[in-house]
Amino acid sequence: MAEEIVINYETLFELLRLERSKTELQKLPASFSDDAAELLQRSRPELSSSDGDRSKKQMQHNNTIKILAELYERREKKIVNMALDKSKTKSAIIDFSRLLEKERELFDSVLDILDNYRERMQMLLKQEDFFDAGELKEKAKEPDIGEESADSGQRALKTIRFLSAIPKFLGEDLTEYGPFDEEDIASLPSRLAEILISRKRAQEISNQPM
Repeated sequence: MAEEIVINYETLFELLRLERSKTELQKLPASFSDDAAELLQRSRPELSSSDGDRSKKQMQHNNTIKILAELYERREKKIVNMALDKSKTKSAIIDFSRLLEKERELFDSVLDILDNYRERMQMLLKQEDFFDAGELKEKAKEPDIGEESADSGQRALKTIRFLSAIPKFLGEDLTEYGPFDEEDIASLPSRLAEILISRKRAQEISNQPM
């Protein structure tokens, strides 16, 4: 649609028709949100109108609200799908000119949520490279003497030196750790440190004085 389009009841219905019939997001005038709000204001029935005119205008006002609601909902679904495709494919080919200002904010917010979710899922999958499936859960069942200090309540830690590089991963409590490079030194929860040591990914550094 042309940028200079005048938003009225007829053109609004045409915009909805196009949005229904096309799979891709349709371009709207940059001023569409303001124009739509103005149209809603104009379509309100006036108290001074006769009963017949007021009833007719009220019906058109209600229909305008329904058209706008469906138009925004259809565009919302398309924007979410655009963000989903972007997160999956990392494609740079996106026509942002078809998005209104608030729609671009929606796209960016949804994309950020999807990217963060995918990053965490990839972290979980990558853990299979150096953790056996369920190994953290099995370790979690084992009692760890001295795991918590009676007076501080803090989790027992072990200081380890990494023998090989390890990407970022999630612990049993879904806390993020890493990434770590070879020869890095870190203090990790005892159970987690024991897994890394047993798999020859790290060695314990004694905190006891020589």
